[in-house]
Amino acid sequence: MRGFLMSLIFALAACASAPAGADEIAYDAAPLQQCIASAGNDAAQLAGCKGAGVRPCIASEGDSTIAATLCWDREATTWREQLDAVVARLAAVAPAHADSLRASQTAWQSWVDAECGYRADLFDGGSGAQLEHVTCAADLAVERVVMLNQTERGL
Repeated sequence: MRGFLMSLIFALAACASAPAGADEIAYDAAPLQQCIASAGNDAAQLAGCKGAGVRPCIASEGDSTIAATLCWDREATTWREQLDAVVARLAAVAPAHADSLRASQTAWQSWVDAECGYRADLFDGGSGAQLEHVTCAADLAVERVVMLNQTERGL
């Protein structure tokens, strides 16, 4: 896992230190955010938003492993922002349960790290390992957002 994380850091650093004038990755969070807003409390529609920002990003960047990895990384980040927002809302609505929610989030993040590390490890360090790790992180964040939105709706 540590080796994978180090290689991901080096890969992202290499992209960040691209020559002057090089274009940034063409990920636009707006389509995903619009989809999430349109989905409202409908769990199936919300889950169906996964990939809304990735598809145009990959179409713009080209269908390469590094482009897909960078696009999915941005998508996972956007879902993580959604997750942070729903956790904050839940903590505000039910402050008596904020500590258990925080403990749940910590345990969930540990599980995500382990699960996505395992899935990436199946690629034995190949070019698909980083892509698998970021798509896993996005998948699990989507699932958690949907579940916590359902919880919020029930309060």
